[in-house]
Amino acid sequence: MIILRGRVMTTLVSSGIDGFDELVGGGFPAGKNIVVTGGPGTGKTIFSLQFIIMGILKYNEKGIFVTTEQSIPDIKRDALSFGWNLTAFEEQDKLRIINATPAIIPSVSKKEYVISEPHQLLGYLSFSPEDILSLIHDKRREINATRVAVDSLTHLMLYEENLFKARVNILRLINSLKSTNVTILSTAERMGGYSQGVYEIIPYVADGVVNLYMLREESRKIRACEILKMRGVKHSMDVVRMTITNEGIRVYPNEKIALEPGKLIYI
Repeated sequence: MIILRGRVMTTLVSSGIDGFDELVGGGFPAGKNIVVTGGPGTGKTIFSLQFIIMGILKYNEKGIFVTTEQSIPDIKRDALSFGWNLTAFEEQDKLRIINATPAIIPSVSKKEYVISEPHQLLGYLSFSPEDILSLIHDKRREINATRVAVDSLTHLMLYEENLFKARVNILRLINSLKSTNVTILSTAERMGGYSQGVYEIIPYVADGVVNLYMLREESRKIRACEILKMRGVKHSMDVVRMTITNEGIRVYPNEKIALEPGKLIYI
């Protein structure tokens, strides 16, 4: 979709999330980096995978899904519960999944972290933004992908103790992918509603930030989402209800949730 804002034409990419695009004026700005943050169990992985799969199913856009936490068999099994056959998409050259989870191998002087999925020509690569980028670019060129999801940035940063270097690594990863004009959706962990330590940098280097929440009102649990920022488009400032169905995530843009002190709490 292309929209005209003043004299600037903005190409929008659908999120693939039912109801969500109404919150961002029709979709994400193409070629931008969007980060989805949330605590455990809020739906970050499903959101990022749905972005890739709906791109394939509805818009004929090929995608790359990068996992730094779960194994590929686990991801494929979970996806089937929503009716998404990832293996079939791979065989059709519409999808590539990169297993970038870390593995330990002994080196000459110490244990070394490497990417679990070895490169077909270079063998095992180090668990670093540079080598993960190399794999992503290889797969992107292989199928001409226009969507990339990384689940998650948080896990990439766990292995870097230096704050400055962690920031540089994340910026390098994001800027390298943006230079190819793909739309990137990444996930990041948020505890208790706020990022901690080195992870605070993630919202600041993103073009858009989507917060997912798990809330509790007495004995009732409520899922919700909000747009913290979205460069290039006007967006809703409301916290709205969200559910996870057997077809994926669904957002209800007209069902606002008031985060009143003492009424709803983060869990």
